[in-house]
Amino acid sequence: MKDFLTRDYSEKEIVWVAGHPLPPPFPLRPVHALRSAIALKNNKEDTSLVYEVTNSVSGGVHIEKFRRFMGTDYGRRVVEKPIRIEEVLCRRDRLADMPVGSVGRAFYDFMEGEQLSETALLDATKSAGIDYTMPGRFEGLCRQIIHFKVTHDLWHVLSGYGRDGLGEICLLKFYNGQWYDRGIELIVKIGSFSMGRQIPDLRMKALLDEAFDNARTAQWIMGFDVEDYLPRPLNEVREMMNIRPPTLYHAVAEEIKSSLLPVRGTLEPA
Repeated sequence: MKDFLTRDYSEKEIVWVAGHPLPPPFPLRPVHALRSAIALKNNKEDTSLVYEVTNSVSGGVHIEKFRRFMGTDYGRRVVEKPIRIEEVLCRRDRLADMPVGSVGRAFYDFMEGEQLSETALLDATKSAGIDYTMPGRFEGLCRQIIHFKVTHDLWHVLSGYGRDGLGEICLLKFYNGQWYDRGIELIVKIGSFSMGRQIPDLRMKALLDEAFDNARTAQWIMGFDVEDYLPRPLNEVREMMNIRPPTLYHAVAEEIKSSLLPVRGTLEPA
């Protein structure tokens, strides 16, 4: 599945959306997904297994994601200008100078506090054998995927979920409230089952339901202009997007969150 960007598809297989070619839907391979999930459970450091799990059950979700993204003015500018969000968010001096309480400053503090790189998810996909930055036939799709991956930690800031294992799983469920992906849902189930076994009293279903409901009531985050809202107050942007606070998640004691083993599979799939 790792070669889906470079495979030699026939013209009949190519799917065209808004003037851009896309790979055809992935074949559904539930048995392969199950085997990869078992392997991932036993080897959480093998990032390539994340993509084997998710791409084996995601079908044509990449087509629907791209179609929806291109249905927004901002999405078209990201793909066709292109807006290189990886360059915008790497300008930490600019983010540090933004007002305290702004989205950009909160993002800067989050990244500095966690000692994170904006391109960490792209680096992880490269190590798994998928390079979205290489020029090729599907550059439009790659621009959309790069934008999504690079803004992953910005979603943490907007949604209120931390980078602990529970926060990552809840953020994935939040993703699925914005655009549903069977692959992401499978990773959520694997992660939540593991955490539920670690702490049986943890209200995993309620926590995930809250994340999903918060995402469903919020406006579609991917359609908003990132550069426009970075200097604006975080509370104002959350109100504008109708993003509710994750009350149940914040109620979980920090020592419980820190005791949960991180799930490597929380890297979101393509």
